[in-house]
Amino acid sequence: MIKRKYLILIALVGFLVSLDQLIKFFAYTKKTIDDDVYIISSFLQITYTRNFGAIFGYFSNINGTIGDIIFLGIPLCVLIILFALFSKAQESNKFYIYGLGSIIGGAFGNLIDRMRFGFVIDYIDFHYSGFHFPAFNFADTAITFGVLFLLISLFLERTENT
Repeated sequence: MIKRKYLILIALVGFLVSLDQLIKFFAYTKKTIDDDVYIISSFLQITYTRNFGAIFGYFSNINGTIGDIIFLGIPLCVLIILFALFSKAQESNKFYIYGLGSIIGGAFGNLIDRMRFGFVIDYIDFHYSGFHFPAFNFADTAITFGVLFLLISLFLERTENT
C-alpha cells in the first residue's frame, strides 16, 4: 500500500503542475509580449515575458552546453535531492511534506517550460511607487510557499525540541 505522504505528493505536484501549465498555456497562446492586462492599475498586471535565465532573469546570457547544464542539469539534480529528502520525511510532519511537495511541483512546472521552450514563461508583474518587481509565475509562487512551509516546519521542530 502506498504511504499517505506519497499520495499527498502525487496530488499536490499534479495539481500545481497542471494549474501552472494551464495558466502558462493561456499566457503563451493568448498573449504577446507588451500586451499587458492591468488587474490593479499601477500595481499588478498580467504580462507575458520569457525568462531565459535563472531567478529574476539572472544569467540569461549563458547559452549552449553550459546553459543546458545550468538550466536543465542543476534543476534535475535538485529534484533528485528533494525526492530523497521527501522519502525520509515523517508522515506527521505536514508542513515539511507540503513544503517539499510545493517546491517539487513548482520546480517541475518551470522545468517543463525549460525543456519545451528553452525559457520559462513569466506573467505576474508587480509595480509600486517606481519599484518594479521582476515578473514571475505560479510555479515560482508554489516554490516560495514551499520554502515558507519548510521554515514553519523547522520552527515547529525547534520549539518542540526546546
